Amino acid sequence: MLLCIFLNISCKKSSTKDAAPLNPADFTNTDSISNRLLFLKATKIPGAVPMGPTAGNLKFSFKDTVYVATDLKGPIKFLHEGSTPNVAGMFVQVKSVGNGASAQHYFDVPEVEQMKLNDTVSVILMGFNPIDILTGNVPLPSGGSTSFVFDVVMTPYDDSKQPIASSTRQVKVSKQKINENGTGGLCGLELPPGDFWQWDLSLIEDASSNGSLIFYNDPKYVWGAGGQLITGCCINGISSYNTVLNCESDPLKARRILFPTFFQHMESVVKFFNDGSYSHFSRQINVNPAPDRTNFCGSGSGAVDISQRNVTGTGTWKITRVSPYKGDSLRLLLTQTASSGGIGLTNPGGYIHQLECNLLVLVRPNNEGLNQDLVSFYTRINTSVNGWYLFL
Repeated sequence: MLLCIFLNISCKKSSTKDAAPLNPADFTNTDSISNRLLFLKATKIPGAVPMGPTAGNLKFSFKDTVYVATDLKGPIKFLHEGSTPNVAGMFVQVKSVGNGASAQHYFDVPEVEQMKLNDTVSVILMGFNPIDILTGNVPLPSGGSTSFVFDVVMTPYDDSKQPIASSTRQVKVSKQKINENGTGGLCGLELPPGDFWQWDLSLIEDASSNGSLIFYNDPKYVWGAGGQLITGCCINGISSYNTVLNCESDPLKARRILFPTFFQHMESVVKFFNDGSYSHFSRQINVNPAPDRTNFCGSGSGAVDISQRNVTGTGTWKITRVSPYKGDSLRLLLTQTASSGGIGLTNPGGYIHQLECNLLVLVRPNNEGLNQDLVSFYTRINTSVNGWYLFL
C-alpha cells in the first residue's frame, strides 16, 4: 500500500550488460555513463536527441534534480492535462558529463505499458547501474564524494512520436549511506514537520522476460479500467437479475450490459517519528456493480455503487541489520497497532535499497523465492506543494 521510482534500458533488453567496468576516467565519458542507464524497455539510436518546443503546461515529477535509484528502475512521471498532448514516451541523451559533450547515442523509451490508458499521467522508468562504484573498488569523483551528477536532455513525445518539449536536467546518483537509526546522508526516515513520504509506485519486474512487469500499481493506475460485462434478463419488458425470473427457459432473452466498475488506490503517505512510531493515511475508491438495480431491458450502462475509503493507521517502525539480500543489509520493519476506516497499512516494510533526502526505495522479496521482488518508491513531499513541476 505504499511506495515508488526509476529505469532500465535496452535495444532489446539492457545495454548495461555490455558496459565495461567503470574507472574514474569514465566520469567524464558521456558514452560510458549513458551505457549504464537502465530502462524497462528502450531503443538505442545513434546521433543527437530530437528537440521539442517550449513545454507549455507539461509538468513532471521533479523540481530541479532527477534522483535516480541504483540498480533499480524508478519513475519519472509526466502530467498532461487539458490541451497538453499525451506523453507516449521520451527520448533521452546524456550530456555535459565533465567536458560538456553529449553521448554519441540517445534512447527512445516508451511509457510504462500499464499507464497507456491513463489520460493524465505517463510514467517512464529509469535507473543507473553503478557496477564497481557500490563495491568500493572505484572511488566516486570529488575526493570520495558519496554521489555524482550528470546532465541529460529529455524530450517527451506524443502518440505519433512528435516531440512535445525538451529540457536539460541534472541527474544525481548516490551511493547508499544509511544506518540502523534510519539516517541517510542529511536525511533519514524522520522528516521535518510538514514533510512526509508519499507512495509513488510499486512494481514487480519479470526477471525472465524481455522488459515487462508482472505487477504495477501507483496512485493513478486504475484496476479494471473499462468495466465488466454482466448478463441479466429481459423477458416481456421485465428486467431481472435473480433466481425467480431468469433466462434459463429462453436464453435469447439474455442481455449483457457493461458496468463501469474499477478500483483505484488513489493516495498513500507515511510519516515516521523519532520515538519509533509512524502514522499512515491512504485513500481508495471502489466502484462495484449493482445488477439488482440495473434495467437489463434498457440501453444504458449498468448501475454501480461508489465508495471511497479514507484509511488512517498508526504503528511502530524499526531498522535492523540482517543478512544481506542482493547487497542490502538493512531492513525496515513496520508493525501496525491501530487503524480506522479500513485495514490500514498492509505492507510490513522491506529491505532499504536507497534512502536519501528525497528518495526512499524498499524491496520486499517474494516468499516463494521466485526472484520476483516487490519494489516500492517513495518521494519526499511537503504539504505546501503538490508534487508536480513545470517541465522547463
